[in-house]
Amino acid sequence: MRVIVTGASGIVGGSVLATGRRAGHVMVGASRSRAGADMIKVGDYRDVPDGDVLVHLAQPADRNSVDSATPEAALALFEALCARPWRRIVYASSTAVYGQLAGKISEDRSPGGADAYSQVKLASENVCLRRGGVVLRLSNVLSDPPAANTVCSDILGQITRHGPLLVRSAGAQLDLLCASDAGRGFVSAVVGEAVGVFNLAYGQSVSVRQVAQAALAGAGRPDRQILSRIDASPSPEFSLDISRSRHELGWTPQIDPLTMIAAMARQRIAPSDD
Repeated sequence: MRVIVTGASGIVGGSVLATGRRAGHVMVGASRSRAGADMIKVGDYRDVPDGDVLVHLAQPADRNSVDSATPEAALALFEALCARPWRRIVYASSTAVYGQLAGKISEDRSPGGADAYSQVKLASENVCLRRGGVVLRLSNVLSDPPAANTVCSDILGQITRHGPLLVRSAGAQLDLLCASDAGRGFVSAVVGEAVGVFNLAYGQSVSVRQVAQAALAGAGRPDRQILSRIDASPSPEFSLDISRSRHELGWTPQIDPLTMIAAMARQRIAPSDD
């Protein structure tokens, strides 16, 4: 099976490529930013080569980078790609399309995201579904090292310092999904027969305070104070329902994100071998 992965130089893309290759598939990564032994560089994703399956990750990951001009360009690109004779299409969406995250959230919940980022995702989902494809709504992806300008990178960047550990809002809730689990989820969608919308998440939220506590425990400094820069009040707890992904894609997350956070913090204070 020949799988074309757009946006392959990102965190999720790299995990999809690695996971697919371990499973014996021909994985062709495409990126506009770099080329290499495992990736081709394209000026326009319309120029990606043909294959059996398209995995489309090539949309902005930063919500703040999406403006009113983004939807038209993103949709035009994706529609052009979907017009080609792929046997299967897998689209990377986001649980941000649900809007306010509270309670138990299944794929049947009506979308509530009103910002430009959510609107791009929802419109692209519809393009994919009309083509009989698979939509994967990703939660917050955790990688090692973590992506820049995220809650986890902010916390881990302070691990070797002294004094209170500062976070934006200790009570904020998030669902962290380890990048390797995300990669496995995409490959499950590539090789399966199920179509429709699926949540790809760990399946339970944790507070930013819990993430900071896990990091400090891993670093052997559990007594350090955790302070909020803005607000420490708790956000609503939520759980993303991943039962459909378990039953229809045969996928379930394997890595506890708080355990991964603790391990990354431990590595940052370990003595150097140099």
